[in-house]
Amino acid sequence: MNKSYIWKITATVGIILLLIVGYSAISKNSTSSEYRGADKHTVKIGVSLPLTGKSASIGERVKNAITLAKEEINSSSDDNTYKIDLIIQDDQGESTPTVNAIQKLIQTDKVKIILGLIKSDPLLAIAPITEKEKVVVMSPTAGADSISTAGDFIFRTIETAIMHGKKSASLFKELKIHKVAVLAANASNAQTYSKHFKEQFTLSGGQIVDDASYPSEQVDFKTDIAKAMKSNAEGIFIGVGTAKEAGLIVKQSRELGFKGVIVASVAADAQEFFNTAGKSAAGTYVIASPFNPEGGSEAKNFDETYHAKYGSHPDGFAANGYDALKLLSKAINNCKGMSNTPCVRNYLYSIKGYEGVGGSISFDRNGDVVKEPQVKIAENGIFRAVR
Repeated sequence: MNKSYIWKITATVGIILLLIVGYSAISKNSTSSEYRGADKHTVKIGVSLPLTGKSASIGERVKNAITLAKEEINSSSDDNTYKIDLIIQDDQGESTPTVNAIQKLIQTDKVKIILGLIKSDPLLAIAPITEKEKVVVMSPTAGADSISTAGDFIFRTIETAIMHGKKSASLFKELKIHKVAVLAANASNAQTYSKHFKEQFTLSGGQIVDDASYPSEQVDFKTDIAKAMKSNAEGIFIGVGTAKEAGLIVKQSRELGFKGVIVASVAADAQEFFNTAGKSAAGTYVIASPFNPEGGSEAKNFDETYHAKYGSHPDGFAANGYDALKLLSKAINNCKGMSNTPCVRNYLYSIKGYEGVGGSISFDRNGDVVKEPQVKIAENGIFRAVR
């Protein structure tokens, strides 16, 4: 065998050995669930929100808030904490597109934590999938009762519907309204808020004098309103699916001459309500997720930063989304990544008294947040907190 041939073999073996050593060195600095960037760990969190469709305005506000939270988390992270990468999917606020979005996030993107799912029906549709895969889910807005028992890995930063029911019943009582007509959308969120209001109002001695439901595509409510007025209702409670629906009902109620108190459920707390109701909006109450920019420095900073970035002010839904990502970040760092989702779940269950921009947060045994909703009134084109 000539020397040239031997040298070629030796050189080839040397190169192979160098490649093996290099690969081993890289492998030691990687993990199965996270990847290391230039100098920091990063974890992928799936986001499923309606960015098109009837609930797109809510989805956009929540997306803005969690994007802001992500930027703050990433700018303050170091080599010992995890950065966040958001993989955002448009679920249209409907069950079938949501299931498709969740399957893509889990199967293709390999996420183990999902934030969003603002409507109850889509969240309930995907719960069996995420529970089977032990994927942590956190919703900032879904209100249906059945979410409490939908799975051990499901959390939400919005108050339970029974808390909203108590608050709305108490408001009517304070305003000395004894007879109320109820008009609710045929959607899980709206029906749940309506149910708890009726139960709590009746328990307080009030009377439900009319009770009607409407399909989500309805735009003419004059017949329902006329029926409510004929029942001698002193007030109307609206369990709304969207802020636009609430605006239409309020506008048509005032046009028909109804002068009583109108209280709407939390979905009415959006600019679309004012765009639709116009001057008729004034004096309408909404039971909302708490967010008060004057209530503390963190909430004020969030409000100012959000407004500077997006040109509008955040609401309770946005605050819930912001707080949700901040809490998930804390859980990820505590559990040294997201691969151990039972650890993330248990950490979230342990949270008591976390001071978020949307109020003090604790989770109960069902993953439901423990905090009080807020009463707001429509004045000068905005909803102002009154109690």
